[in-house]
Amino acid sequence: MYFNWQNGGAMIKAIMEKLFRELEAPQASVRPGSGWLSGVFGMLLAVIGLAMVLILHYPQLLSMPELRAEINVEWLRSGLKILIVVAFLLSCISLMLRQNKILGITGAVLVVLSILLGGSAAQKTIEF
Repeated sequence: MYFNWQNGGAMIKAIMEKLFRELEAPQASVRPGSGWLSGVFGMLLAVIGLAMVLILHYPQLLSMPELRAEINVEWLRSGLKILIVVAFLLSCISLMLRQNKILGITGAVLVVLSILLGGSAAQKTIEF
């Protein structure tokens, strides 16, 4: 079995539409205890964590030299560990509470992707 690229674009479009519908959910489905808030924050923290991992991989491309001189990398790595764990926990809470699982799945997939890219142990991959 192989991946059909023509239908793959339609599949990604459908997932993105479902995600945007869930983010723009009506007020009734956003009530406390529904898992919507934990899903949104889990996904947001997962996106921030993935961005931080990419910055650790490509600091010359994604950060300014002035900021690199000021940032304590050990604090950044420690904060990234905490951020990844909190994002995963919030995504799991959303998966448990919400009937529509797209927010929790998206957050968990982004967390797994950032861990696979090295997480807080990510090293520079290119030098200029």
